[in-house]
Amino acid sequence: MTEPSELNPKTATVRQLCIAFLRYQSGLVEAGARDALNPRTLDNYRQSLENRMIPEFGEMKLKQFKSTHAAQYLFKGRETRSVAANRDFAALMAAFNHGMALGLVESNPCRGVRRNREHPRKRPVSIAEVNSLMQVAEEMGGGYLMVALIGLMVALTGRRRGEILELQAENLTAEGILAADHKTARHGERHYLIEWSPLLREMVERSKKLRPEQSAEGWLFPSRFGRPYTDSGFKSNWNRLIRVYEKKHGERFRAHDLRSLYVSEMLERGESPNTHSNEATMRKVYDRRKVIKVTPLA
Repeated sequence: MTEPSELNPKTATVRQLCIAFLRYQSGLVEAGARDALNPRTLDNYRQSLENRMIPEFGEMKLKQFKSTHAAQYLFKGRETRSVAANRDFAALMAAFNHGMALGLVESNPCRGVRRNREHPRKRPVSIAEVNSLMQVAEEMGGGYLMVALIGLMVALTGRRRGEILELQAENLTAEGILAADHKTARHGERHYLIEWSPLLREMVERSKKLRPEQSAEGWLFPSRFGRPYTDSGFKSNWNRLIRVYEKKHGERFRAHDLRSLYVSEMLERGESPNTHSNEATMRKVYDRRKVIKVTPLA
């Protein structure tokens, strides 16, 4: 394998650049560098580059890749995978930024290309649907029940899935569960204390019964191998679970929709969800209520 330092600007390919970028970022993550990508972001970038961008453009020389190629890729995916195409594009843009730092390209050909328009999802998830999902997960057991518990934890607490996946025994305190803000975790800037409730305690106890005997480092919601789920590993089990749910109970929903359940329910109660520093983003993306109650002035 050609090392990044050996890449020649005249002959380097998109494949080599993507591999060099992923290798560099993996090293930053392992070293705990302040400017490293979030591990979940890196996992998503890896999936986009290895499964989409390298098969599509990998053998092209860097000097051959133009903005037109990026625009055509986005245009081709606008109907069936608009958001996913945007994510692939973001990963490739990051790789080309790395290529500029290495002196392989003079400019980023992805810069200035307009992404596909994204519309916030409006599909609300009800508590009854979550209960039905848990029944299906109980019947399937094992890893399917574990990912359902992770999803329920998101719905119950409003925390990001990545924050739940990273919880360990040391996060359990007498007052509640101390979860690091996923976007600032490496810098220790913000934590959330999730206060104990009977259901929250029950969920933690149920996860204990599903954990492997050798659960490394005391992860609260580990995979069957005792390690925390990767985002792709979670999605794999979730997709199988939701297909069974769909056959038995009707319309499917996404794991990400469960966070909107928390936000919508808290806003309905007149309480702050405390999920985003930017309240406008929180309301635009996660408030899925169909009817908003209005209190008259008099």
